[in-house]
Amino acid sequence: MRSSESLGHYDASQTQHALYVSAESPIGDTVKVNYGVRYNWVKGDADNLTYTYTVANGQTYGGPTTSSSHNSSSDGKAVFNLGTIWYPVDNLALRASWAQGYRFPIMQELYIDTAMGGSLTYANPQLKPETSDNFEIGARWNADHILLDAALFYSKTKDFISTVTVGEDISRYENISDSTSYGLEASVSLRDLPLNFEPYTDFTFMRRKNEQDGGISTYDSGISEITARYGVRWSGNHDGLGLHADAYAVSRSGSDEVNLTTGKLAQHIGGSTTYNLTAGVSFGPQKDYSLNVGLYNITDKLYTKSGSTYEAGRYFTVKLNARF
Repeated sequence: MRSSESLGHYDASQTQHALYVSAESPIGDTVKVNYGVRYNWVKGDADNLTYTYTVANGQTYGGPTTSSSHNSSSDGKAVFNLGTIWYPVDNLALRASWAQGYRFPIMQELYIDTAMGGSLTYANPQLKPETSDNFEIGARWNADHILLDAALFYSKTKDFISTVTVGEDISRYENISDSTSYGLEASVSLRDLPLNFEPYTDFTFMRRKNEQDGGISTYDSGISEITARYGVRWSGNHDGLGLHADAYAVSRSGSDEVNLTTGKLAQHIGGSTTYNLTAGVSFGPQKDYSLNVGLYNITDKLYTKSGSTYEAGRYFTVKLNARF
């Protein structure tokens, strides 16, 4: 039995340019207003050369037939932002902001099909840029041994770019007509404690509602509603060396993704917790050099954030940085 096998070669490039203006104006002694505008322009080109072979019994017959295609895309848009910070009393800052967002799809999303970890993701040359309006109100308290920062956020996105499950281990990049996200971000740390230890936590609660024209509306959008990082940091100095260490865990809740056309459950991802340890040393006259090591997923947890591709098991990194 003979069959055909294809091999694709892609040559793609994308350039992004931006021109922006921003300013900050004080109002009295306790209020600052910041505002700005940014113009984004993106252009991309992609050439796809496909080789198709005839294969039978593990043997290749004849030379490949070839086909080629060229695609190009470009777009531009101006986005605005406005925010204010108010310092009503010492150690307290209240803030509010509005910012527009704009994201043009990258080449992979537009033109390049990808396969990884046994799953296939199809590109979509019909993708539109996504646009959004983003709002936030927050507060920051920094006094004594406590640093507390919390913010409520709300984001409304048109033509949200996401992967949509269309079959078993098969996804495709699609524009979701409307995507609404809202939630709470908070971080707390206790500082200036004995021996320079600093317990801390960063917490995010987020819900996302996806709505597709002609489809359905669902909160089962495939994201974890709760994500938290919590641990203990330490820093100090010894013989002119800057030392630091961080022992922490990262926890995520489980998630479900519903197909926006059929309304059926496309995939379920379980929750997970990983444990990690990092440490480093900085040296030099101005601490311009640093060596950092990290041991991640210490318990070798098998987990995934999205799709069928599992995250790395137990692994370590070594980084050497230099500042000039």
